Amino acid sequence: MNLPVIARVGIILALFWAVSCGHRKPVLVPSTPLSPEAMAIYRTLLVDQLVRDGQMEEALTLLRESLAAQPSENLYLELAGLAWRLNRFPEALATLAEAVERYPHHRELRLTQARALASRGRQDDAAQTLLDYLALVPEDTEVQIQAAAYLIDAAKPSKATELLAALPPTKHDARSFFLLGKALIRQGQIAKGIQRLEEAAMLDPDAEEIWIEMALAYERQGNLREAERIASELLRLGKGTDALAFHVLELNVRLGNPDKGLAIFLEANPAQATILDGVQLLMDRNLLDYAAVLLDSLVAEGDPALEVRLLWGLLEAKRKNHAKALDILAAIPEEDPLGTRALALRILVLHDMGKDAEALELAHAAVTRFPEDASVRTLLAELLEANGQAREAEAALRQGLEKAPTDAQLLYRLGMLLENQQRTDEALATMERLLLAHPNHADALNFVGYTLAEAGRDLERAERLIRAALAQEPDNGYFVDSLAWVLFRQGQVQRAWKEIQRAVTLVSDPVVWEHYGDIAVSLGLLSPARQGYTEALRLNPKNPEKLRTKLRKLSGGSQ
Repeated sequence: MNLPVIARVGIILALFWAVSCGHRKPVLVPSTPLSPEAMAIYRTLLVDQLVRDGQMEEALTLLRESLAAQPSENLYLELAGLAWRLNRFPEALATLAEAVERYPHHRELRLTQARALASRGRQDDAAQTLLDYLALVPEDTEVQIQAAAYLIDAAKPSKATELLAALPPTKHDARSFFLLGKALIRQGQIAKGIQRLEEAAMLDPDAEEIWIEMALAYERQGNLREAERIASELLRLGKGTDALAFHVLELNVRLGNPDKGLAIFLEANPAQATILDGVQLLMDRNLLDYAAVLLDSLVAEGDPALEVRLLWGLLEAKRKNHAKALDILAAIPEEDPLGTRALALRILVLHDMGKDAEALELAHAAVTRFPEDASVRTLLAELLEANGQAREAEAALRQGLEKAPTDAQLLYRLGMLLENQQRTDEALATMERLLLAHPNHADALNFVGYTLAEAGRDLERAERLIRAALAQEPDNGYFVDSLAWVLFRQGQVQRAWKEIQRAVTLVSDPVVWEHYGDIAVSLGLLSPARQGYTEALRLNPKNPEKLRTKLRKLSGGSQ
C-alpha cells in the first residue's frame, strides 16, 4: 500500500538532511521506494542542494541519469533550465528539442523552447515551434498570439497579421490588438495599425507599450503633434523612461517648441547621461542658449564630472565664449581618458580665435605627448593644411601611418589632403587602401564611388559603393548627391533628377546645386537649371566663372 503523504514527505526530508549535512557527499538514493510524486520532490530538493553547494556537474549528472531512467516532461524542463543557468546554451536547446520531439503536445515545453530560441536571436525558429504546436492544438489562442509576437520580431509582419486575423473575435484581447497594430504598421499600413492600437488601449489603458507604439506610429505618419501629445502625457503620468523624455524633447524641437520640450524634459528629472544627450541634441540644432539652460542643471552644483565639463567646454566654444571654454577645458587632466579630446578642443578653440600660431604649437605638443593618438595627429594635419603647409601636413599623416598603417582617420585625412591638391589618382589609391582595411567606411565608400562616377569609370561599381554608403546614412545629402551623379553618368536622367531634388533638401553645397543645374539642363528644365546655378554661385563656389558661363548659356525660354 502507499505510504501516507506525511510519511512520504518525512522520508524525503530525512534523505535531504543527510545530503545537506555533509560537504560534497555522493548522491544518495532513497532506500525506501517512493511514489513518482515523492521522488520528483526528493530530486528537486537534492538538485537544489547540489547547486547551492556548487556541485553543478553532480546536479546535471543526477538530472541526466534520472531522465535516462524515467523520462518526463518536468525532468526535461529541469535539465534544460539548469544547463541554461550554467550558460550551456547548446545543451539546453538540444534538451528542449529532444523533449519537444518526445512530447509534441506539451505546452510548457513548447513555450520554454520558444523563449530559449528567441533569447538567442532565433525568433524565426521560436515562432516555428509554436506554429508546429498549433498544428496539433489549434484551439490554444494564447500560444497563437505569442507565435505572432515572435513573427513580428522575426520581421515577418504579414504572417503575424494572418495569424492574428484568424483569431475568433471573442478571443481578441489588448495584447492581440497591440500586436496586430504593430504588424500592420510594419507593413506600412499605419492608419489601420493605429486603429488596432486604439482598440488595445481601450482594453488596457495602463499599458504604456501600447501608447509608446502609437506615438511612434503617429510620428511615422508625420503627425508629430499627436505623437508628442501621447508621449508627453505618458511622462506626465510618470510612466515614461529617460529615453521617452529625450524623445519628447526631440519632438518639440522638431515642432519648433523648444521651450515646452525643455520644460517637460527637466520635469522628468532624467539621469545625467540623458541630460548630456539632450544638450548634444540642442547643440546640434544650434539651440545653444537652450543647451546652456539644460547643462546648467548639471554644472550649477559645482565641480561637474569630467564628461560634463568636456561638453560644457564645447558648448561655450560654440557660443564664442572662447576664454571661458579654454578655462573649462584646462581643468581636464591630459592623462584622463577624456584628456586628448579636451586637448583637441582647446586647439580648435585657439584656431577659431585666430590664434593659429598658438594652436599649431599646442597641436605639435599634443602629437609629441600622444604620438599614438590618430585624432590629435589628424587635427595637426588639418591645421597645417589650413595654414598653407600641405607638405608638412602630409608628412605628419604619413609618419602616423608608419606606426598604424590601417588607421581609418589617418588614411581618410590623407586621401582628402591629396584630393585637395588635385592628386586624384593618389587620393583614390589611398581611399581604396582604406576600404581594404575598413570595407564599411561610409565616407570612403562615397569618395571612391563619386570619384569613379566623376571620371566615368566602372560606373556599376561606383553605384554599388555609393549605395553601400547610403545604407549606413540614408539622409546624408552628399551621399544622395553622389547617387544622383552616378545615375546621371549612367544615362538614367529621370532617376538622377529624383535623387538630386532630394539631395538639395538635405545639404546646401555649391557642387550639389551645380549638379542640380546640370541634370535639369539635360532634361530641358531651364528654370530649375537657372535656380541650381544661381544657388551654387550664392554659396561661394570654387568655380564661379564656370557657373556664370553655364548661366549665360541658358538664354532663351524657360520651363
